[in-house]
Amino acid sequence: MEEKELKEERGRLYRILRQDVDWIRIVREAIQVEKWKEEEYKEKGYGTFYGWEWFMVHASPHTLNKMVYERVLDVTLSTRSGTHFRVRNPSVVVDIIKDIERPTKNLFGTAELAKGIRLSDRMTIEELIEALDYCQSVVLWIRWRLRNGYIRMEPPMVDPTTTE
Repeated sequence: MEEKELKEERGRLYRILRQDVDWIRIVREAIQVEKWKEEEYKEKGYGTFYGWEWFMVHASPHTLNKMVYERVLDVTLSTRSGTHFRVRNPSVVVDIIKDIERPTKNLFGTAELAKGIRLSDRMTIEELIEALDYCQSVVLWIRWRLRNGYIRMEPPMVDPTTTE
């Protein structure tokens, strides 16, 4: 895979895994199962390990199918009795999970956030990415609150005595 394709793949996987924490758990468990089963197959001489099934990673087939659609997983074997999956690019996924779970600074109260994100020579690319990640998490939090009815979006009150 070329460097440009790898960057695009990494960015795509980062956006997908950042949105759903449960997918991170599934992928982490899947990578662990793949390691264990590959070792077991080598030790016992079973041949090729085709992949794991839904019950090995404690995830519903529907969720795994969505992950295949989003190109996080690959289907390696499909029969009438079951479907076997593997993580599409395990080394990249492990790096992305480390990046997502890396602790970040709290940006409340910083001068850049208080004034709005302003690009300057003093702001590094890492600080900008951190600020944008924070903004994305705030947007996701607000959407969740809207979806669950904690915030209501109603039209503004109109004064009936005014005419336009």
